[in-house]
Amino acid sequence: MHLFFLLNGLTIEDSSSLYELLENKEQVNLVRAAFGISHLIGFVLSSIIIGKMLKRSPFETTSSPTSQFDPKVLMQWFLLLLLCYPIAGLLGYWAGKIPLPEWMSAMDESSFQALEGLIKMDSPLQLMANLLIIAIIPGLGEEMLFRGILQAQLQLHVKKMAYVVFLSAFIFAAFHLQFVGFFPKMIIGLVLAATYFYTGNLWYTIGIHILNNSFHVILAYVRPESIDSQSTEMPFESNQQLIVLLTLPLIYWYFNHIKKEKLNGGSA
Repeated sequence: MHLFFLLNGLTIEDSSSLYELLENKEQVNLVRAAFGISHLIGFVLSSIIIGKMLKRSPFETTSSPTSQFDPKVLMQWFLLLLLCYPIAGLLGYWAGKIPLPEWMSAMDESSFQALEGLIKMDSPLQLMANLLIIAIIPGLGEEMLFRGILQAQLQLHVKKMAYVVFLSAFIFAAFHLQFVGFFPKMIIGLVLAATYFYTGNLWYTIGIHILNNSFHVILAYVRPESIDSQSTEMPFESNQQLIVLLTLPLIYWYFNHIKKEKLNGGSA
């Protein structure tokens, strides 16, 4: 990103100078372009290079019954992620109640401010640009690296499914360098890791990742008030927390249902 800005006559000295660019309507598209290009290089290109070194393509499929892409299977696993949204939100809410050292709070706030500036949109063209750089490119690149490369290697060396899924999700969440956001991303990572483990096809996790990110981008476009950085502190009353916790048996049942269906070669 620094190199891209230098080529365009700009210098980014710290996070505050990046926020200033994001506040400038004439330069925010430059930031979007820098973000997209750096993501392509950092995730897509690096995954291809690492895959060449390992002599394994990130898109290499297994002999799973669902290794052939089926949109119905994609929607099954995406529905599992939707069922997990409430518990992800609750975990983020609880994490936000934990007193943090100043450096951790600053890191979280920095991440929220950057996303807030990037995701503000006032035209359909900016919506399309954000769908590309926030949903499509990260959905492709992050899945190539975290599932197609990292998890594929874990599955070669770790035999127990639970360990593979947990490690893959933990590294995925930790990589985003957020504390409050760690737990919601951990939930998303668990669904993505389980999807890849049981389907053996990277295109399912790419599809889920893109759909998840696209949902939030479109929501920010339709309801711009929802992108306020303070909206991460969504309130949960005690009865709401109880209702969310009661969804856990449903998530457990549904996960086991689709897992058995696929392992038995059954249809959606």
